[in-house]
Amino acid sequence: MMAHDGVTELKDTEAFSGIKVEQCTSSKGNFYTDSCKSIREALQNTFTGITFTTETINFKYLNGTPTSFNNVPVIHFTDGSYIIYFIFNQHLTGATNTIGSMGSLMIDVNGYKNPNTRGRDIFEFQISNSGVLYPSGSKAELELTTRPQNIDSRYWRTTTSSSYDCKSDGLSKGSGCAGRVLEEDAMNY
Repeated sequence: MMAHDGVTELKDTEAFSGIKVEQCTSSKGNFYTDSCKSIREALQNTFTGITFTTETINFKYLNGTPTSFNNVPVIHFTDGSYIIYFIFNQHLTGATNTIGSMGSLMIDVNGYKNPNTRGRDIFEFQISNSGVLYPSGSKAELELTTRPQNIDSRYWRTTTSSSYDCKSDGLSKGSGCAGRVLEEDAMNY
């Protein structure tokens, strides 16, 4: 979806190269302000038929617990997929993202169709400062965004956190499932 015309990395897309903002995030509700204008325009120039809405998105964690994002910007693509809960920031710094992440996003790959579950059809990714998209919960993503001593705490294979593991044990929230699916090349949970 992010790659087009043979492009294999996000950094080479027109949408990524068009990002010229300090910060644009769905959680702060500023997607329709001037600070996010370059992202909206870059996406519109890259993807035909893309639309932007503000809505409440209801979904479930992998463990079945319902949750929602209320009144958040949603980026809709013509194939039915959409991006929710995103951060784009070329200069992202702070205690948890000091190494090279410029943002993150969650994508529902089949839109409003079920199961609407994190780790089943909703997946999370980190965006490096150099424009590489890393699946959340993968070793590569954690090497990019986490202090070395904390990698095992968020890697899907070694974490004890219910947020980042990706197991069908009834406890997992599924944040790290994109890393597991891409690492195992299957949905083995």
